[in-house]
Amino acid sequence: MSDPREGEEFFLNVPEKLDNPFPDLKYFREQRPVFYYSPLQTWFIFRYDDVSTLFHDARLSADRMKGFVDAAPTDVRDELRTLAPSFERWVLMKDGQEHARLRQFLNLGFNATVVHSLRGLIQQSVEEPLDRAQPQADFLGTLVNASAEGASFTDEEIIANAMLLLLAGHVAVRNLIGNALYLLLTHPDELAKLQANPALLHNVIEETLRYEPPVTLIPRIALEDFELHGNAIRQGQLVQLSIASANRDSAHFPDAESFDISRSPGKHLSFGHGPHGCLGASLAREQASIALTTLLQRFPRLRLDVSQPIQWYRNAGNRGPITLPLVL
Repeated sequence: MSDPREGEEFFLNVPEKLDNPFPDLKYFREQRPVFYYSPLQTWFIFRYDDVSTLFHDARLSADRMKGFVDAAPTDVRDELRTLAPSFERWVLMKDGQEHARLRQFLNLGFNATVVHSLRGLIQQSVEEPLDRAQPQADFLGTLVNASAEGASFTDEEIIANAMLLLLAGHVAVRNLIGNALYLLLTHPDELAKLQANPALLHNVIEETLRYEPPVTLIPRIALEDFELHGNAIRQGQLVQLSIASANRDSAHFPDAESFDISRSPGKHLSFGHGPHGCLGASLAREQASIALTTLLQRFPRLRLDVSQPIQWYRNAGNRGPITLPLVL
């Protein structure tokens, strides 16, 4: 592979490479683990230990909206500024006490009891599309009721974080389910393991999260100057933590480039780490488990329809199929 250090070779600049960025991620992880990409004025962090540590680092802030606006192309910058006030209210854009306050409130809708109570609705939302009906959900009722009972949460914050949950709760879970199905159907030996032992479904989900994470990058803003492996990161610079790279770091995952559902699960960073760990991780796992179990049980001879192309949703920060043609 050619040396991808030059701007024109950087994998984010080459659409074809987004289908398989992992050779480039391996290069950067091994040769340039802390890399400054000047066209975006952004640092990229590729090694597992660094990504994991920086998720906790108080020198990095989740409040990065201003950095995004300033770095946006001039033709969309004004439009982005009009949306920024809503984005800035997202819990994943907050630090410290503000983050803790919003997260404590949102956790009301994600605790184990509430998630478990949603199993019937999740099952219904899986069954109905397979039967050609429309899924329904009432998640916001929990938050609205809590707000009415005096929780410290404004209407604007409810609206803004509902936007966040719609995006994060839909796209990422859709990608997780699609990626898991694609990987099983293109790795028949692993599918055979699952069919022989359905209890391995948990491993399937965790290995999918590691091998093909639905969200590949998590951004942060440097709150102060600091040095990382001899690289001077300056206050205000954007720092991208590469989950996709960290999850294939051979220092933590033997035979990291192989999809192996026998692997001991749990070390991947696909739900983040530290105070901003994904609120909906347990719900995402529950949704993926129900969807995959139901689909594979109802259609045990399921296979890819090789006569039709797969359409991929793959950009700098997301990976998953938009359409996955199947023969039932």
